[in-house]
Amino acid sequence: PFIKVQHQINNKNSLSNNFTRSIVKDKNGNFWFGTKNGLSIWNRKNNSWKHIDKFSKKQKSQVIVLAIEADKNNMWVGTYGYGLFKVDINTLKVTDFYNQLKDKDLIRKIYAIKKDSNDNIWIGGIEKDLISIAPNNKITKFPILHIKAITETVDGSILASGRNGIYNINPVNNNFKIIEELEPNKSSLAFSSIHTVQEDNNKNLIIGSNGAGIIFYNKKTKTLKKLTVNSGLPSDIIQGILIENDTTIWASTTRGLVNVKMSKKDTLINVYDKKDGLASTEYNYGSSNKLDENL
Repeated sequence: PFIKVQHQINNKNSLSNNFTRSIVKDKNGNFWFGTKNGLSIWNRKNNSWKHIDKFSKKQKSQVIVLAIEADKNNMWVGTYGYGLFKVDINTLKVTDFYNQLKDKDLIRKIYAIKKDSNDNIWIGGIEKDLISIAPNNKITKFPILHIKAITETVDGSILASGRNGIYNINPVNNNFKIIEELEPNKSSLAFSSIHTVQEDNNKNLIIGSNGAGIIFYNKKTKTLKKLTVNSGLPSDIIQGILIENDTTIWASTTRGLVNVKMSKKDTLINVYDKKDGLASTEYNYGSSNKLDENL
């Protein structure tokens, strides 16, 4: 069964805007939605909503929140054009993080945020370099642009993905290189961007692309397989991928929600749409998250 969470006209006790780009659960159990009109925070237990639409004194228009990442009692919030903010999850106090830094030449159109296992915060997006923020606020810049997703692998590597494919970053020595087999090319990987990357229990990558469907990359053999419209997907534009278990994944697309069950013998693809109870069949990238084992 699907639960609809959507904006209700003239009702502040609902999602502020149906255009969402990120979903995160905080340690208090509340759900945070990054929308075209700031943040919406849902207390599911009592079905109450709070909203944050004012972030900066310089703000002249609605703030589009593209990325959120939980960090103890705070949320890191990445915006389109206004930079990086920190929000206290208990008081909802908003802090402009860049204001306290000397370096003002930092990424402001933020599409992805990731807290790694060493408490570094990775920030990626467009027009400026990818950065990592150490716990002592030291900034490290990487000449990597056009990033849509950031993932940490089990072995501690950081994968920064986007228009050019997937960069593998070693956070110990800050060396990085692109994964050559996953660079876009017209013949076998005709994508305009990578939207999402997940690592399975075998340390292989499951990748959602804009144009080449779902890509399965075996890191050991450096080989890949694809699921596309020709395989039974409703669209080759994959906005999000969530792994349910070793044999089942979910993928959000621009034409419905897909459940993929894989076995040695075959692959079963089920597509869900509005007649199954979905509020919409067109998903935004970034707007998916596995919040617990059942949600």
